[in-house]
Amino acid sequence: MFYNKCHVDQLSFIFRYVQNNGSTVERFLGFLPNSGHKSEELVDAVFLVLDSHGLDINNCRGQSYDNASNMSGMYTGLQARIKEVNPLATFVPCSAHSLNLVGCLETAIMATLWSDILEKFNKTSKQLQSVEIDLETVCSEA
Repeated sequence: MFYNKCHVDQLSFIFRYVQNNGSTVERFLGFLPNSGHKSEELVDAVFLVLDSHGLDINNCRGQSYDNASNMSGMYTGLQARIKEVNPLATFVPCSAHSLNLVGCLETAIMATLWSDILEKFNKTSKQLQSVEIDLETVCSEA
């Protein structure tokens, strides 16, 4: 039987860094086929990508993933495993995934209720994605 699989689990790696002149740069490093969904397998994949690009995890100051427990879990999730190696790698849930979850609500009442919250999320998300944003500004507005 011929089977066409159109859903492929993969990890995307996007890095944001600050240049010596203070400007921020965001770069897509690539996709990696997902070798598993457990945080142990995911952290191995992250370190493999970092090593292959000559990047040191100790220079990392932030990390962002979806809200699944294997990624965001505070005790054994991917973010916790990275923080074991580098406590300065602060975790921030991915706002796009958070908004997507909220976007699945189907009633007008819930949409009205979340309108103000989503407006604040959108404003914050746009500010955080700004090329000129710096860590001090993010912390002071949080």
